[in-house]
Amino acid sequence: MTGFALRYCGPPAAPARLPAALEDALYDLGDAGAKAVLEIGDYRLELDGRALVTTIRACRALVAALASGVTSEQDERLRAALPGVAPGAHLHSWLVSDDLQWLPVIVFATTEGETCVVTRTHAEAEGWPLVVLEGRDRVEPTCVATTDVVAQAQSFIAAAEADARGAAGHDR
Repeated sequence: MTGFALRYCGPPAAPARLPAALEDALYDLGDAGAKAVLEIGDYRLELDGRALVTTIRACRALVAALASGVTSEQDERLRAALPGVAPGAHLHSWLVSDDLQWLPVIVFATTEGETCVVTRTHAEAEGWPLVVLEGRDRVEPTCVATTDVVAQAQSFIAAAEADARGAAGHDR
């Protein structure tokens, strides 16, 4: 794999009935084993449970950020920690969080139709469990067309929401 991919994988055995509210149904699907599979170059990250819903929300924010071309003040602070990112690139970050542990930060750096996806480790206070191991999550940026990033995010959201809506409030 040399690009960027984001896929929704439904649960091995879906709940017999899901709540009618979309967000609640998504949480229940995550608890049943549905997951997001994120691939950046050769790096693969599976996100299930509550992280599935966090990823859906992050995708919505990513699509909006890529459309606006605006870098938040918080994301602008990351620029110094990302050598090699073009000075004029618009930045948008994801912190894949669940509990207080060291987890991946994924940064999307966009310039004129191209988005470079950068992964790094988010530094936390010493002593917390180390989830992201040294060397595993520090990879060279993967650059792809911004339209591909948007299409992957939108397709992922649509698949997860379709699964939730297909079963929400209905017996399977």
